[in-house]
Amino acid sequence: MNAKYSPHGTVRIGVSLAYFNIASETLSLADITRITGEDADEGWSVGEMFRRPRMVMERPRRASSWTRYSSAGHGLSVQRSLDGLYGHVERIADRIASQPELICSVQIVQQVSNPAAEIGFNVDRRWLTLLASIDASLDADQYRDDPCEAPA
Repeated sequence: MNAKYSPHGTVRIGVSLAYFNIASETLSLADITRITGEDADEGWSVGEMFRRPRMVMERPRRASSWTRYSSAGHGLSVQRSLDGLYGHVERIADRIASQPELICSVQIVQQVSNPAAEIGFNVDRRWLTLLASIDASLDADQYRDDPCEAPA
């Protein structure tokens, strides 16, 4: 668990990550990989069986998914995670911009423990310009846990 200290309180970040996802209801994971020219960190093809532990039923996936995680890793600030992701997205932007069957999004997830802490992040102009150029959405989820004490 990564801990960040501020004058406004102790922010304990349990989960903080950013990733870029490309989805398609018509193209396979292999097709998306050919378009991007890069392997996904995680992915699957439409029609593959969706399985989770403790799941009673399986079902075929409705869309293919190609995901690239931030090179900065998990558990860092959202800003550092976004910085680590930007180069990946910028590198493939021209290849995916002309593909209307691709649904692109940047996903941000942050879990914070301490209700008194100030949290937030900035999505700067370069990100907004890049997202607009590939018709991508931005999905940010922030969660708060119960307060916890600072480590000794």
